[in-house]
Amino acid sequence: MRTIIRGGWVVGFENDHHVVVPNGVVVIEGDRILHGGREFDGTCDREIDATGKLICPGFIDTHVHSGHRATHRLISDAGRPEFFGQPFLEFTIPREGTKVRGDKRFHEPDPEGIDDSDYFFALFTVAELLRNGTTTYLEIARHGRIPEQLPRATEELGSRA
Repeated sequence: MRTIIRGGWVVGFENDHHVVVPNGVVVIEGDRILHGGREFDGTCDREIDATGKLICPGFIDTHVHSGHRATHRLISDAGRPEFFGQPFLEFTIPREGTKVRGDKRFHEPDPEGIDDSDYFFALFTVAELLRNGTTTYLEIARHGRIPEQLPRATEELGSRA
């Protein structure tokens, strides 16, 4: 099936530079991008109107900690709107000499076996990345078994890792 996305601001690459094409088009067939630019003369099976929208390739996140703060984000979807909902300013650095007890999972060995929460947190991680436009990611050595579940979640949701 061939799909054309028409009318948005297309982020592309041309002559060794990134470009933004107003009222551009992107043509996709299966899981491949066939065309990105101003016009497309071929036929398409489906059309998506993206007028006024930004059309860009999937982003790459090279610093992911799977399952990190997932339980908190599911409840409150925290984050600062002035920073596009990113929660990075919610983290604090303790004063020198302060003992930080933190989450017990970081101080105790994992129990044996895989439980459903490990897969859930892996699935949540990949879904959250996709929701924010990230289609490719690199897990950065998170403690615990959640990273062991990432290949399954990644394949199920169609991402790359």
